[in-house]
Amino acid sequence: MNWRMLLSTLLGLLIPLPLVWLVYIAMSGPGSQMPPPQGKSFVPMLSHEERLSLRTYEHDCRTDTDCDPQLRCVYDVRTARRHCTDSTCTNNEHCPAGFACIALGAINEKDLIRTCSLTGVRQEGELCERLPENRTDGCAKGLVCQGFCGRPCRVDEPASCPDPTIFMTSGPKHA
Repeated sequence: MNWRMLLSTLLGLLIPLPLVWLVYIAMSGPGSQMPPPQGKSFVPMLSHEERLSLRTYEHDCRTDTDCDPQLRCVYDVRTARRHCTDSTCTNNEHCPAGFACIALGAINEKDLIRTCSLTGVRQEGELCERLPENRTDGCAKGLVCQGFCGRPCRVDEPASCPDPTIFMTSGPKHA
């Protein structure tokens, strides 16, 4: 096998990757504004009084059985600990200025917790962090992070999806 054949085979495998990523984003959605993916459900957001009445709220946990039934055990990358919690938002209006409501997976892998995440300056196609510690690592307002910043996209509305050529022509941008 000569080098040209190897190169064309490699390119043939790499060209579909941006399209696969876009389909993944389309299926994932922005979490806070779309229904959960099939087989998953959002943990509800409780009132302040309801949270205070639960003995395990914000307590350490290993699994959901360590939490009151309304709460789920979640690993928080910001604090590097597992704790019992509910969703802290259901949409962006529940978050302070400069934050957006996103969905994260609970330890049980079937429930999603909504939480406020810092919005940033990264543009479409740039690498990002879902829960950035500073604005330089987060996506700009209106974009969602799935490893790269992208527009929220609905499969039933193809016009809402990002143009795949931004990833094919220049590849993902790096900070």
